[in-house]
Amino acid sequence: MTTSAELLQQGKALMNGLQFQPAQKLFEKVLETEPKSVDARIGLGRLALINNKKDQGVKFLDEALQLQPNHAEALALKGVSKMQEEDWKGAVDLFNQARQADPTLPMIYFNLAHSYRKLGKLKEAEDACRKAIELDDKDFQAHSELSYLLGQTGRVKEGIEEMLKAVQINPFFLKGYLVLGKLYKTAKKHDEAIALYRQALKRLPIATPLYEELCDLHAEKRDYKAAYLDAVFLITRRNDYRDYLRLGSYALAINDTPKAEKAFRTAVKFKNDPVGSQEFMKTILAEDNSLYDQADKLRRQIEAE
Repeated sequence: MTTSAELLQQGKALMNGLQFQPAQKLFEKVLETEPKSVDARIGLGRLALINNKKDQGVKFLDEALQLQPNHAEALALKGVSKMQEEDWKGAVDLFNQARQADPTLPMIYFNLAHSYRKLGKLKEAEDACRKAIELDDKDFQAHSELSYLLGQTGRVKEGIEEMLKAVQINPFFLKGYLVLGKLYKTAKKHDEAIALYRQALKRLPIATPLYEELCDLHAEKRDYKAAYLDAVFLITRRNDYRDYLRLGSYALAINDTPKAEKAFRTAVKFKNDPVGSQEFMKTILAEDNSLYDQADKLRRQIEAE
């Protein structure tokens, strides 16, 4: 016969493997035989928070804390519930209580760092990040948060190094690639950013934000042929009027007026939004005013037909 301890262990393993419903059934089964199980309530509370059922999650966590008031994981998960409410001060208070209860619990520190950053307490945020990494050097979120903090405080080179660690640990971390690319741009390393996005697309071939960033980078370098090719790939993955505005603008830049006209006609057919289109085209064409004037004129002519 399977013991409660074994069921709890199986439930945690299923939860870590993102098999939430089977995990929930196991935690509920434990509560049937052990109505005062703190661990089962914490498991159910964590699952509820994951599924955006905050009130239900807090209920389970409060019950766990009534049974064991200084349970570090329960306190930390209540802190996560405060983060979901964007109550950053409340989150910090709970994470610090959890830290007093168990200063070695890794999940405390990344969340504490994020909450401190939201409060503008960057020194405290950095200290919490470094503690998270000290406890678990494979925590890609901690490396990511530290990278963001370093970039925000002007230490771009160090920020790049930390985000490189984050994407090496989790090669499918899309946000990490995007932040790292922006750090490269801040450091005026456009070619490194382009190479990074190409590498990321091998792992995330349907990630449209990567194609958008590639288009923008090539446009900033006035390499409109490359921008045009990336815009074509973007359209094969998403059908949005802004993608056709990109395509039309870049087609004009490489002196292919027929393709530009075709792209702008498709954009207008999708959505006739003169103000939005104008602002978007200004953005994607960076400071290339002469090209923007030419593209905007052609677009307005097509809209007037």
